[in-house]
Amino acid sequence: SVITANEDGSILERLEQILAEVRTLGYVGNVFFANSAKADDTGDGKTAATAKKTIDAAVNLCTTNGGDVVVVFASSGVSFDENANAGGVLMDLNQVALVFLNKPTLLNSNIVGTAVITLSASNCLIYEPFIYETSFMGINATGNHNKIVRPHIWGDLGHGIYINGGSYNKVIDPYCYGMGQATIA
Repeated sequence: SVITANEDGSILERLEQILAEVRTLGYVGNVFFANSAKADDTGDGKTAATAKKTIDAAVNLCTTNGGDVVVVFASSGVSFDENANAGGVLMDLNQVALVFLNKPTLLNSNIVGTAVITLSASNCLIYEPFIYETSFMGINATGNHNKIVRPHIWGDLGHGIYINGGSYNKVIDPYCYGMGQATIA
């Protein structure tokens, strides 16, 4: 349940590189953690050892316009299922970065009509998400001035990324597999 280094130290080095990159983009606030292997959301989310179980709970620790960062990591073979309880991750706080640290980090969308991540805020960053969506869509972006960087989205139905309104949203280097598509509407 803690972030441990690969034999060569690469995962910790990768975390440092990512945090340095997002800091240059203005996300200089607090860092919170979500880990799929945790039993529940009772941890304070301030360290890898006290991570929240769900991404949504970690995002809820952030302050709007605070430039906070949520580091999402999964233990080997343990996927996030953000839709199991209430309909996915809601990013409704401005200027929050959601960073996916290691592969595979899978989010499962099993509720028809619900996106895995709904991005209704502005000036947010979603960095290298890995999403398997099975019913509706991976990311539904409706806010303004958001960046979705190197998303990996695959699935059976719906849209991988749906830019639905808003302005100046960017999807950079998307990888969509299967039926999922990067769609701008």
